[in-house]
Amino acid sequence: GKWTQLTKGPWVVTDLVAVDEAKGRVVFLGNKDDVLERHVYAADLNRPGEPVRLTERGFTHGAVADPKGGRLIVSRSSPSQPTQVYLADASG
Repeated sequence: GKWTQLTKGPWVVTDLVAVDEAKGRVVFLGNKDDVLERHVYAADLNRPGEPVRLTERGFTHGAVADPKGGRLIVSRSSPSQPTQVYLADASG
């Protein structure tokens, strides 16, 4: 019933992708590793700490998830690469 901070630092969470209540994880987009890139990250709801990056560096990513947050449709692009879309599970 209390608010809990899941992330901290000089970076921005740009979008909430999914909440997997069964596994106690939240999946979100942010720019933690590079201000010019956006990545998919996961954080533990019960033990907040360092989020885990699920996507490859060198791209800007977007993502949408199924209702339970178990599968993601991820899009990625870079200045030298057109947009690619792929299906991933919530572990990346």
